[in-house]
Amino acid sequence: MKIAINEATTMPATFEQDVKAYSAAGFRAIELWLPKVENFLKQNRLADAKALLNDNGLEPIGACFHAGVMLSTGAERERTLGELRMKLEICEALAAPVLVVPTDFPEHRVEIGDYERAADGLAQAANLAEAHGVSLAVEFIKGAKLVGRLRTATDLVRRARKQN
Repeated sequence: MKIAINEATTMPATFEQDVKAYSAAGFRAIELWLPKVENFLKQNRLADAKALLNDNGLEPIGACFHAGVMLSTGAERERTLGELRMKLEICEALAAPVLVVPTDFPEHRVEIGDYERAADGLAQAANLAEAHGVSLAVEFIKGAKLVGRLRTATDLVRRARKQN
């Protein structure tokens, strides 16, 4: 087992600040907060992010997050999958083996067909992730209409696996 710190813990700090502070505090593993990494990459290269992690002795054990993979459709789906591909490239380059995908938050009343659609979307996302050597982790969020419980998340993952 590895003890890691998630960058959401220090939300106001930058990726670079986090890496240096976590290393100084004795952490050896980090769960990347991808919006921070993406912000770092606006002025730096992936190789710079990898070097920063390596120089500070931090191993990425996962990355957070990419939303919208479950229920998006049409043009929104294409945008979501494009963003997912970019995040998977980051995960692969930084050797983050897992990408967290939280539940979607539909505005409509959730119906049984939404779970089949969510499983289809998750299976498609998992296939893309596999091509980058990354696994997906479904995050349930208490009170969410679609995936608000561990049991629902587990069922959704089982349904998605059957499609692969």
